[in-house]
Amino acid sequence: MRPSQILHTFSLFCLPLLFLSLAGCDYAQTNEEKNTSETNLVEDSSPAQGLDGRPVLNPEGTVGPSSAVVIFPNGNESLVAGNSYEIAWEAQGFNKINIGLEEEGYFRGELAQGILVAEKKFAWTPTLSQGRADDHIMSLQVVLSDFQTGEVLDKSDGSFIIIEEEKE
Repeated sequence: MRPSQILHTFSLFCLPLLFLSLAGCDYAQTNEEKNTSETNLVEDSSPAQGLDGRPVLNPEGTVGPSSAVVIFPNGNESLVAGNSYEIAWEAQGFNKINIGLEEEGYFRGELAQGILVAEKKFAWTPTLSQGRADDHIMSLQVVLSDFQTGEVLDKSDGSFIIIEEEKE
């Protein structure tokens, strides 16, 4: 093979591979830089910024960090079994939440999954079985958790109990 043929063969087969491998390295660096910047956004409590420099809105259309607070029941309530109540919350930065019950740090059951945060309330009719365990009345708390991650967002500030309806 003559030198010109070798150079021509190299150009046809090797140079495209060289360019592809270089492009792959640039792509990997871009993804790494992207992941680093996303990590920084998670650690930074300031609102994220979009490509246009404006703040990114959370699912409710407001700017700011994610937060959730149980409004009701928030502690010291006596809920009558069989009556309907609305579990209420204020939250932003999440699409959906789960609602569960807990007693002294022990999970006692889930009431609902995938509730839209924007609803801000969930109708619930407590039962005696939800409020009693091992022949004692449980001191319960409502627990809000992120639907996607399961991370606990907030709990009732204090405990409440479920009681039997008083008979006249």
